[in-house]
Amino acid sequence: MTDTQRLEAYHTLTQQLLDCPRGEELELLEANRELIDPQFIAVTEAKAIELAEAGNTEEAQFLQAFAAQLKQAFAEVAEVVNREGAESRAQTYLMLIDGMLQCSTGEEVARLLSGNPDLIDAGLVQMIVKVAQAMAAKEQNQSASFLLQVATDLAQIIDSSS
Repeated sequence: MTDTQRLEAYHTLTQQLLDCPRGEELELLEANRELIDPQFIAVTEAKAIELAEAGNTEEAQFLQAFAAQLKQAFAEVAEVVNREGAESRAQTYLMLIDGMLQCSTGEEVARLLSGNPDLIDAGLVQMIVKVAQAMAAKEQNQSASFLLQVATDLAQIIDSSS
């Protein structure tokens, strides 16, 4: 679908929202799921402004409220995705830290980290420190000291590359 065709489809869907019986809007959106995106919301808001300027207050208010609901839904989905992404990254950090603890030499740790450059960031350093603190609380002092040294080294590397 070209950009022009997509824009036309947005306008058609917006008009269909105005024409459909109240309460059936979600069915209409479900049938046109591929069109529901931020650009559709922008087209809907523009149509609401156009209707308001033409004196069609009721239709304008309906579209404004509808667009606001869609924006809220998009924001909620984005929040869930971000939260799940953060949880997934934390799990990945923990697996990497576990891998570090399995290494017998600093050279092995360096190889492990060089194989995961996308994970070397402040978040990893913070997670290493948390794990080290938990290990120290369990009197696993040697592992805790090792992790704190890795965290210190990584923090220096991150600072020098910034």
